[in-house]
Amino acid sequence: MLFREKKSALVRLSDCIKLGIGNCFDTTNEIIALHERYEATFQKTRAIAKDILEDKIAAEEGERQLLELNKNVPEEDARRGVYLQGRLHSESLSVLLNCCFALESYVNSVARPVPWTQDKSHAAFLS
Repeated sequence: MLFREKKSALVRLSDCIKLGIGNCFDTTNEIIALHERYEATFQKTRAIAKDILEDKIAAEEGERQLLELNKNVPEEDARRGVYLQGRLHSESLSVLLNCCFALESYVNSVARPVPWTQDKSHAAFLS
């Protein structure tokens, strides 16, 4: 992809990738910090879920225990966790898409002859 000023978008796209990875890093740190507050509750939740799957306790009893246990996590924090996970998902997809665009821009800059140069040796990719 070339802009009107005959410059590749590769530099701009690589900057977008760097910023996107930084955003993913920040969001991941927020998720980890939130998760650490309720680690004990989450461990108990996993243990109960495992017991239900292994038929050690009845599903109804396990559901009751899970509902009681999850009262320890404030609704605001639970919603924030869901929001952060959704945000991280979107940020990750954006980084991947920008990587695809950067790859396309790189391939296009190598495969197409640049108008301001006389060297056509790289045009062999097109044949």
